[in-house]
Amino acid sequence: MGLTGVPIALKIYVSKHQSFLDMHFKSLVFIIFNSAVIPTSTRIQNFLSFLWLILREPIVKEALKKLPENAVFLKAEVGDRTTWRDPNNVFRTHPKCQISSIPSLIEFNTMRRLSDKEVLQPSLVEL
Repeated sequence: MGLTGVPIALKIYVSKHQSFLDMHFKSLVFIIFNSAVIPTSTRIQNFLSFLWLILREPIVKEALKKLPENAVFLKAEVGDRTTWRDPNNVFRTHPKCQISSIPSLIEFNTMRRLSDKEVLQPSLVEL
């Protein structure tokens, strides 16, 4: 399930490799961090990840329609549960991210961020 049909200049989906963290963007950049749905995960873990995705997808999709044309939207997977729980996970430690919960939505290079249930509130997601 992706964010198709969203009129936005650039949508990028990244997984595991965090090379985008050191890129320098000249436009607004928003990143949503998700856990990965891993075949080896328990059914309940995958179900919960999928449920979060279904609940927030329409909210984020609607908010993306309101972004400026030159905005960039990144969807980043933080890895499986073990990878995410590692205190040295790059998304936890990188100075431009420093996220502490999943899902998280951030405006890159700023301190503006939403975490957990805040991502389900349309009035907050409309950055």
